[in-house]
Amino acid sequence: MSSARIKLLHLVICFLLTPKGDFLSGKNIKFAIRGGNFSLQCYFQQEAVVMWKLNDKVIAYCVDGVGVGLNNRLNHEVVDNSSILAVTRAQFNDAGNYTCFIYPSGNGVAKTTQYTLQVFGHLSLSLDKNVTDEHNILIANCCIQCTSTDYIRFQWFLNKDKIKEMRILREDFGNQSRTCTQAMITVNRSYNGKSLGCQVEQYTSLNTSLPVYVSWKEERGLNDQATNNRWKAIIVCGTFIVLLTMSLIAKIAITDGRCNSGSVMDPSVPGR
Repeated sequence: MSSARIKLLHLVICFLLTPKGDFLSGKNIKFAIRGGNFSLQCYFQQEAVVMWKLNDKVIAYCVDGVGVGLNNRLNHEVVDNSSILAVTRAQFNDAGNYTCFIYPSGNGVAKTTQYTLQVFGHLSLSLDKNVTDEHNILIANCCIQCTSTDYIRFQWFLNKDKIKEMRILREDFGNQSRTCTQAMITVNRSYNGKSLGCQVEQYTSLNTSLPVYVSWKEERGLNDQATNNRWKAIIVCGTFIVLLTMSLIAKIAITDGRCNSGSVMDPSVPGR
């Protein structure tokens, strides 16, 4: 039997003896973005047969230093005693437990390298209103689809300042979850034009932001000024009226005094 057939038979026997089941329990957690690429790697020190499994399914193996991927999006290479599993255009169904099995061709103990991969969708951010009146509440929702909500944490920013007040909303469907974080901010005019942003802490390249617009009224100050001007006009007019009235009263009093001091003919005096 040729060497290649012996190694292939060795690989089949190893597969049959490989334990099944989910035994990763969140070890070596990796993250990928849907539509992006990711790679996993394991190492060995001597000639070996290599096999990769996703959950309980064989997805790649290597015999005689040649890597074979069982999916057209998988690229399996063996370089310098390392096995590299590269996946292009990641999808939600690529999430799960990956195990690299190393079976030495000679004497030696089989080894495994284990990963848990979570896949994130794209982040979306929405505001409940385009322009918020000053002292009112602005509600922002930041949402993402992901394969597990256990590993995701959000962070809000207003420019570079962190926002701590938030709540988390989750909705599960199929093998995915839609997770949202909601921020409620009482805005003032200093927020106008600032950038409100949300990001995933474990994968900081997953971030998005929107500008905040705040409106406020200046009419109050204008009304106060108009009111002050009105009162000033009333006071001036009132003062003028009072002075004019007092002047008229004074003139009438003087006229009456002159009339009373003039001569009057007495009929009892003869010759008059």
